Amino acid sequence: MHMAKLSDAERADKLTTLFKFMSLPAFRRKFAEASELVKEALQIDVDEKRAHDLVWRKRGTLLTRIRQVLRDIDSDVSAIIESREEPEKGKIAAFRVTR
Repeated sequence: MHMAKLSDAERADKLTTLFKFMSLPAFRRKFAEASELVKEALQIDVDEKRAHDLVWRKRGTLLTRIRQVLRDIDSDVSAIIESREEPEKGKIAAFRVTR
């Protein structure tokens, strides 16, 4: 109102009009609706974080299993390479299966 260079009387009229507007049921309904929408938006964030946590946990579990399988493969290959015994022809080395 200051920037509009209103007189004191005009400012008082604007304040009265604004107070009347803010006292209307429609204003209170819109304000309540805005508050509800904020709560819904915040719940979306909570749900999204929960979903991300689940995905990250599943991915972490899979990566841990892959790392263990790779360690097992490395151990099996090392055992074959470092062994002084000649494997029997046609015999396949037994590999560990991790599940």
